[in-house]
Amino acid sequence: DFWAAVAVDQDPRKEAKYRDKLLRDAIKNFAAVQSAEPHSEDQKVAAEALCGTLEDILLHGLQGKSGKEYGAGVSTSIWDFIQHGVKTSGNQQLRNSIRQVEKFQNVQTADGRGRAWIRTVFSDEILIPAFSALVTAKQLQEHWYAPYAFMSSIEDTTTFVTALESL
Repeated sequence: DFWAAVAVDQDPRKEAKYRDKLLRDAIKNFAAVQSAEPHSEDQKVAAEALCGTLEDILLHGLQGKSGKEYGAGVSTSIWDFIQHGVKTSGNQQLRNSIRQVEKFQNVQTADGRGRAWIRTVFSDEILIPAFSALVTAKQLQEHWYAPYAFMSSIEDTTTFVTALESL
C-alpha cells in the first residue's frame, strides 16, 4: 500500500515538531484575531494567517482513498474531507456553510472550496464548532489522514480545540 509506505518513511520527530508548530501558530493567530481591533488591518492580517494555518492543519498528512464509501477514484482534497466531516456531524449550521460555499461561482476547484469554507466558518463565527466537528470524526480521519497527520493526533486535536474554546 503506497500510503502505508509514505507513513513509514516519515520521521516521527520531525512530524511531531511540525504538528507542534501548526498548533502554536493556530493558537497564536487565533489569539491575535481576538485581541486586534475589530475590522482593523491587524485583524485582517491575523485572520488571513489563521485561515492559512487551518488549511495547513487540514492538509498535513491528507491522503487519498479510493472505494465505494468515498466515491470512485482517489480524492486528496480537504474539501472532500470537510464535506464528509460536516455530513457526519449533523450540525445544520455547518451544513448550511457547505451549501453557501457550493454557491460561490468564482470558486472553481476543490482546493478553493476548502479554503473558502475555512474563511466562511471564520466569518460566520462558527470556526470552533466547525473544527470541533472535524476533529471528533475520528473514524473518518482514519480513512483520510496518515497516522502522523495533525488530524490523526488525539492529543494535538484536543489541545487545539480546547485552546480555541478558552480564548
